[in-house]
Amino acid sequence: MFNLSWVQRLTLFVMCFSAGAVMIGLSFMFLPMILLKPHKFAAAFTAGNLLAIMRYVIRVCCFVSLLLGV
Repeated sequence: MFNLSWVQRLTLFVMCFSAGAVMIGLSFMFLPMILLKPHKFAAAFTAGNLLAIMRYVIRVCCFVSLLLGV
């Protein structure tokens, strides 16, 4: 993660943000079918939340690298 440039990290952050938003949006589309197929909702919602957590990790790494000058 520390070998990436600042622009690459920012791009990765935007990609994780977009993918997380799409996955959470898909999970809410599966919400009416939660009684029939709850695994689809759970998988999409979990993936969206994991991507949301990952974007914060990337953001922290961006700020740490700016502070350290890496």
